[in-house]
Amino acid sequence: MEVDFDELPRLPPEEMESLCKMVHEPAKPVLEVKKEKRRRPVPEGQRRTADSVRFRGRQLKSGYENKVVRQRRLWLATAYALVALLFNQSIGKQQMNSFNSNFSDTTSRGKIAFVQSCWHRDIVDALRDSFLKTHAELDNREVELFEVPGAFEIPLRAKLLACSGQYAGIVAAGLIVDGGIYRHEFVSTAVIDGLMRVQLDTGVPVFSAALTPQDFLSEGQPEFFREHFVTKGAEAAHACVQTIGTLKQPKVA
Repeated sequence: MEVDFDELPRLPPEEMESLCKMVHEPAKPVLEVKKEKRRRPVPEGQRRTADSVRFRGRQLKSGYENKVVRQRRLWLATAYALVALLFNQSIGKQQMNSFNSNFSDTTSRGKIAFVQSCWHRDIVDALRDSFLKTHAELDNREVELFEVPGAFEIPLRAKLLACSGQYAGIVAAGLIVDGGIYRHEFVSTAVIDGLMRVQLDTGVPVFSAALTPQDFLSEGQPEFFREHFVTKGAEAAHACVQTIGTLKQPKVA
């Protein structure tokens, strides 16, 4: 079949020119586009399973760490308990060793300790002077005087003196005021309990002249108790001599 090219439709000059350029231009290289690998969609049930496995793994890891921490704490608590037990046993042995059950050895000592508080000093001094006068008439032991600020500090000083092994007995004197801005019961209880503990722990007799006058702040009461403390000083001296006896003088050949 013959084709008459003159009868074919002709393109406009602009389109013809652009077509010729496309034919004669060299082909451009085609860039390879790397296709992303699509993940296969995971069913909902399987996705939950995978998440739960990861969460369970974290739980196991944290549980193991918590177990290690608890075990370390248990070891530390056990170590602290053993150290405290050993320390308490050593303290108990020291306290037991400080107790002198040989009472004759205690009473053979040649000194008495007198500990007094400095609150209402004029009244407590009257008790001290009365004790020294009466004790000198009954026994020839030397009396050493010690002072503390208040009655609350007496038991500690008495314990230190008793543990020194130098004194046959300890006398404690003080005035605890009934009234004022605080109640006196807790102070007097602490002082008396402390003094009792000193003599039970050490075996050294302790004589309490730490008194709590009733209604001390009323009119005329200080003068009355000043005289009353003189009587109590003499009574403390008699109690001291009756408990530990008089000091036996060595026989002269």
